[in-house]
Amino acid sequence: MPPKDTKAKMKAEGRKIEADMKKNATAVIKKKVTKNLKVDLTRDELMQAGDELANSNLEGARLESDLKGVKAEYKGKLEEVVGRCKKLTTMISTKSEYRDVECEEVKDYKKGRVHVMRLDTRRIIEDRPMSEAEKQMEIKLSPEPETKTKPADTTDTGAGDTDGKA
Repeated sequence: MPPKDTKAKMKAEGRKIEADMKKNATAVIKKKVTKNLKVDLTRDELMQAGDELANSNLEGARLESDLKGVKAEYKGKLEEVVGRCKKLTTMISTKSEYRDVECEEVKDYKKGRVHVMRLDTRRIIEDRPMSEAEKQMEIKLSPEPETKTKPADTTDTGAGDTDGKA
C-alpha cells in the first residue's frame, strides 16, 4: 500500500489529467476499460474470506484423510494382484506348483530304511536311513478281549445297539 502522500499525489495527477482532457477535448479520445487492480477489502469481506478459508482447510483435511484410506485400500488390492502374478509366473516358469499330495511311508526295519512314495504317481520321493527313534519298532498291543454276554432281551427298542453286544 503506497504512503498517504503518494496517494494524494496520484489523485492530484488524476485531476490534472482530467482538466487537460477538458481543455483539449477534440484531441483526446476517452473510453471506459476494465483492469484487474488491487482493492482494499472491507471488514465484512475479510470476515467472509476467513470463514471460507477455515471451511476450505477442513475440507482439504477431510479429502487428504479420504485419499489415505483409498490409497491403503488400493495398495492392499495391488499387493494381492502382484502376489498372484508372482505365483503364476513361478508356476509357468517351473511348469509346476506345490500341492498337498497323499503319500505312503514304508519303514523297512530289516534294511533300516524309510521310503516315502507318492500315491498319485507311485514314485519314491524319499529314501533315507531310519533315525534312532524310528528304529524302535512299534509294539502293537492286541485289542482287549471282548466279553460275550447274552443279552437279556433281543427285541429292538430303537434305543441301543442291535448287534447283540453289550
